[in-house]
Amino acid sequence: MISKCVHCLAENIEVTSDHVFPSSWYPSTTNVNVNRLTAPSCKECNNKISKIEESLLKVFSFTISPKSPGHSQIYEKVKRSISGSSGKNLKDQNIRISVQKKFFKKMFPAQNFPESSIVNPDNLRTTPESLGLLTSVEELHIFLSKLIRGIIYCFGKAK
Repeated sequence: MISKCVHCLAENIEVTSDHVFPSSWYPSTTNVNVNRLTAPSCKECNNKISKIEESLLKVFSFTISPKSPGHSQIYEKVKRSISGSSGKNLKDQNIRISVQKKFFKKMFPAQNFPESSIVNPDNLRTTPESLGLLTSVEELHIFLSKLIRGIIYCFGKAK
């Protein structure tokens, strides 16, 4: 399909359907009739944002209790994705272990977070052993901009 990318605004290009809210973020129990909004995106933007969504999914998954309703399946899926024992072969196991090491390097004990970070400002249910994660402000900005553009596109075309 030839159209305009909602992210970089390139025109007359081949586009893919970018899920406004990432498909991988839905639990498997999500009703199949849920309207999963999509917006046109060039392959380059879709791939770039996909990597950010994958990174943020890991961060968000480990900051929400796995016992929260609807979250346990997503948490388990993310946990398996970085578990060496879930690898299909030795190469896959090593890749998962490498991803896991990089991921956990971003973790800090709650009491050691940099003052410039915004983490649990009221210290709710935080123990000295609690861990938190940092993600880049740039990643969050790109992801939130993508959500906003996608929502504007979907609801603007409905008129």
